[in-house]
Amino acid sequence: MTSLTFKLNIPLSFIFLLLFPILISLGFWQLNRAEEKTEILKELTEIKQLPATSWETKGLQSGRLVKAIGKFNSKQYWLLDNKIYRGKVGFEVIMPFHTEGKVALVNRGWVQGDLARRKLPKLKTPLQEVTITGRVHKNSNNVLIDYQSSSTWPKVISRVSTEEMMKDLAEADLDHIIRLQSDSPAVLPSDWPAVNVLPQKHTAYAVQWFAMALALLLMYLIYSTNILRVIGFSKASDSDI
Repeated sequence: MTSLTFKLNIPLSFIFLLLFPILISLGFWQLNRAEEKTEILKELTEIKQLPATSWETKGLQSGRLVKAIGKFNSKQYWLLDNKIYRGKVGFEVIMPFHTEGKVALVNRGWVQGDLARRKLPKLKTPLQEVTITGRVHKNSNNVLIDYQSSSTWPKVISRVSTEEMMKDLAEADLDHIIRLQSDSPAVLPSDWPAVNVLPQKHTAYAVQWFAMALALLLMYLIYSTNILRVIGFSKASDSDI
């Protein structure tokens, strides 16, 4: 019976010891992300069961249904660039909504852009006082994308930053945006997922990382030991007899 032997290969061992813990860590990280997204979806489901409240209520959670009465500012608004809806590229329209001396930021939804990027889309906006309903959305800061804004209205922006946007209006700071419900006046097409990546996809990513770790381990054993010969997949050479 052939006994298992090990032959140290320093370069190969170095690569294995470097990559294997990384792959395992990435797998567990994706599992943790899947658990976090599951909790977020569960919390959002509970929040969506609550009745509508005033948009000015303090400490509103993402997903909470709010109601506001006021007028849109159709002269000063933002176009969030590079937004895709059903395979087409365009903008998300974020407008100030004035309510009794205060202002909310309202995301009306998506509008198609000019492929040549020579002109901005034209919008139809109700000028009279309207009642809107929507859900609170709090943007996480994306450190990978700088906040960029054009100099004239409407302003094309690279990402949402309520702090920077409120500076444009010289108004008090807000920490959330209202995403219009489909039955609200001035609403545009929208497709806002509850989370950007579903828990199932995170789990699938985790399986991929673990599979890569297993493949790396098997390759290391094959090239560093005689395991194939031990389990009968390879015959001993004459020199080994």
